Amino acid sequence: MYHFLDQQIQTLGVEQKWIRHELQGEVHEPKKLPDYPADIPVPETVEITVTICDKKKTIKASTNDTILQSLEKNGIAAHAHCRSGECG
Repeated sequence: MYHFLDQQIQTLGVEQKWIRHELQGEVHEPKKLPDYPADIPVPETVEITVTICDKKKTIKASTNDTILQSLEKNGIAAHAHCRSGECG
């Protein structure tokens, strides 16, 4: 849909700085996106340090998951409105 809309907006002469695209849903495997920098090596997993009430916990996360998914997979309930159409 964005491809079509971008073409239509261009014919109206709207400056690019006024155009915003929203992501719909979660992005999986960002390394496979066409505009992802090919020269940047990306490991399969990373370690994330989370601080909850002054306590630190380090978790392993897949680089194919969002931070919210990684927290949930590690048993950490994060207050978020994602997946309901209003991320916060």
